[in-house]
Amino acid sequence: MTAFPFRRVACFLAVSAATAMAASAGRAETPAAAGALSAAQQQQVKEVIRSYLMENPELILDAVKVYQARQEAKAKEEARNALVSNRDKLESDKDTPFAGNPKGDVTIVEFFDYNCGYCKKMIPAIQDVLKTDKNVRFVFKELPILREDSARAATAALAVWKIAPDKYLDYHVALMSGRGEFTDDRLFKAAETLGIDKEKLKTAMADPAIEQSIRRNRELSHMLGINGTPAFIIGDEMLPGAIEADVIRDAIKKKRAS
Repeated sequence: MTAFPFRRVACFLAVSAATAMAASAGRAETPAAAGALSAAQQQQVKEVIRSYLMENPELILDAVKVYQARQEAKAKEEARNALVSNRDKLESDKDTPFAGNPKGDVTIVEFFDYNCGYCKKMIPAIQDVLKTDKNVRFVFKELPILREDSARAATAALAVWKIAPDKYLDYHVALMSGRGEFTDDRLFKAAETLGIDKEKLKTAMADPAIEQSIRRNRELSHMLGINGTPAFIIGDEMLPGAIEADVIRDAIKKKRAS
């Protein structure tokens, strides 16, 4: 990231030095023409640049800071544009589980992985928001990226949504609350505890539509620049990482006020 601003500074100094040398020699080359330097002149330019940077090292740091600020601003703008253009995929995908008020005035979207420790820590905050705000719709985007068994857990959860949508949230919490590998035995036992038929779940898990749904979530996460979990989206704002319930509430208020 630091190479780009350095090259700009070096280029500026090189042209300046070359122009100065040309002028001192009584020639009238423009900066473009002065770019054709002899070996001796090139060495002189290098020495000028090195000397200037040694005397003014803060110039490089200033250039890097400006570059980073511009890149961050650009990334945020691109993310906002991506959120707007992919709103329906985020909030209205019929194969994506949701909880809360189906007609809520604010939709919260979470990308998560069942093996993500930070995602597990978010469960109390999510439950609190859903309990205290009855006008919120919460969308669950399964994004298995951490381990192979993450995909198996996501498949089971989406299968539960397919055959018993009213039990998805409880199943989701059950998987997030446990530890260890997501074996089929563990996944089926968690379902049976909620009264979900094991054989029906097995059949639903084999539905190709579930794998396609997970693939769409992965593609969507790439488009939005999401490379880790959890990641929350509220309105046009993306909130990466584990956050407090109050942060979620503030984002909800901001969305309602917009």
